[in-house]
Amino acid sequence: TAGTLFTGRFDINGAINHPTDPRQATHFGTPFSLRPVSFKFRYSYQPGDLYVRATLNNPDNIFGGFTVAELQGNDMFTGYAILEKRDGSGVVEIGRAEMTSGDLQNELTEISLPFVYSSDQKPTHITVVFSSSKDGDLFTGAVGSTLLVDDVELVY
Repeated sequence: TAGTLFTGRFDINGAINHPTDPRQATHFGTPFSLRPVSFKFRYSYQPGDLYVRATLNNPDNIFGGFTVAELQGNDMFTGYAILEKRDGSGVVEIGRAEMTSGDLQNELTEISLPFVYSSDQKPTHITVVFSSSKDGDLFTGAVGSTLLVDDVELVY
């Protein structure tokens, strides 16, 4: 699985009860009510050498082992911030700032990503995610991919 940093909470019971579905353990987002202009951070990235997908031998049992297949292409990291309007069980995305890249970046480099808004609504939650393998939740990535992140900032 990929190294991931996110706002929200990790549900250990979700992980135990659904070991083959990592998404069941993550509850993204925290309360938030502002509308930033951009999402800024510094990062460096080193993709791993061998891009692979691990498939469970028994989809109902994580302890049944994996079959690992090499894939064409390269691993990529992702960093994004999503603003949402949550109302009961309804969730509407109202803004997003996002970056995905597989390029080697040896030095910490600053980037500023503009929020693209699809609504004038006021958000109720923000989710910020950084992952060293953008498809790590699907057991796809490269061993050794390394993402360093620093100085995360919302710009108004």
